[in-house]
Amino acid sequence: MAVYLLMAVAGISPISGPSVPELVRWGGNAGVLSLGDGQEWRMFTCLWVHIGIIHIGMNMWVLWIIGKFVEPLCGAWRYLLFYVVAGLCGSLASSLVHPRIVSAGASGAIFGLYGIVLGFALRHRHTLPRPLVASLTRSGGMFVLYNLIFGLAVPGIDLSAHVGGLAGGFLLGLAALN
Repeated sequence: MAVYLLMAVAGISPISGPSVPELVRWGGNAGVLSLGDGQEWRMFTCLWVHIGIIHIGMNMWVLWIIGKFVEPLCGAWRYLLFYVVAGLCGSLASSLVHPRIVSAGASGAIFGLYGIVLGFALRHRHTLPRPLVASLTRSGGMFVLYNLIFGLAVPGIDLSAHVGGLAGGFLLGLAALN
């Protein structure tokens, strides 16, 4: 949110968002730069850059919803670490699949949080109450399915970042949460 506000103060429209050159200036991810020009840091900075008020509004709303569950599950520091790692997985996937597209936003990391929930539910399916596992799996699965369908229907949505973040988060949920 702070980067979005700084961008608005710098003169970027908070409604329509930045142009592609402005996205690049503010740290958007572009595979040709992130992987081929020594600017790997873009895969991190793009997690904090958003493209207009609808983009950041939706990301913050969904982050608030899933964060209320995941943060108490793993603790504040691991929550931040997992968010960043899942986001980096999404950024890497985006860079590899769409090297010439500039991407930005928190959705790869957010998908990673849902991946953590799904991995956690799978790992603990025999020790958690069955209704809880069913609820976690159903709500996480519905979020993923809806957003994948939405991403296929709406041009400009970076599904590779979503899937990369989801996969990274799923592996974290399987491996890192006891």
